[in-house]
Amino acid sequence: MKITKEEFTRYESIRQSGVINMNLIGNISRMSGLSVEKIREIIQHYNDLDKKYPEVRKAKLIIDFPQTMEESAIVNIEDNPDEFYLGKQK
Repeated sequence: MKITKEEFTRYESIRQSGVINMNLIGNISRMSGLSVEKIREIIQHYNDLDKKYPEVRKAKLIIDFPQTMEESAIVNIEDNPDEFYLGKQK
């Protein structure tokens, strides 16, 4: 299963935030919009994905926690043109 940079960024932003137990895959899925299968794949191949997308873990990511998941945003707050929002790259 292919994991994109955006999908890895969604997962990593939640992991970096420390707001939930990363063993609670259902909660990660609801917060990130990723399927449970994608999350399991990311967990299983985390080191490989970290090597493939090293800039993701090095970025300082924040999550905007709005009222609805549709409004959620994952934003790279460094001076980097790659700002990620759920569902699309800005």
